[in-house]
Amino acid sequence: NGHRGPIFSLKWNKKGNLLLSGSVDKTAIVWDVNFGKNNAGGMGGGGDRGGRDEEDLSGREGAGGVGGQGGASSDILQQYSLHAAPTLDVDWRTDDSFATCSTDTMIYVCKLGETLPVKTFSAHKDEVNAIN
Repeated sequence: NGHRGPIFSLKWNKKGNLLLSGSVDKTAIVWDVNFGKNNAGGMGGGGDRGGRDEEDLSGREGAGGVGGQGGASSDILQQYSLHAAPTLDVDWRTDDSFATCSTDTMIYVCKLGETLPVKTFSAHKDEVNAIN
């Protein structure tokens, strides 16, 4: 389905095969950017990015990325709905774990394949704007 609001943060993992996004819709999504890729050279744009810079993460029908036709295709690997307010930033820790922060004052550390955070930080008294 994709995000249902503006995206505040996008980060590639070190391997370059997963894209992590955080949105005003309170979610974080891990996108598999190799989904639907042709092994004989890829689909879509040129260069080593394989057309990834043209992808649409909104989930709109007919768009060139998620749920669309043409160009490189992406698929949602996992979607996390943990925050009670907009997800302001996301960042990878390893190729399969990442952190999110929000205006709800929470920081969550998540691991692919897990449905709940592996670590939660809740001591902040005001919104957390960035993860580095």
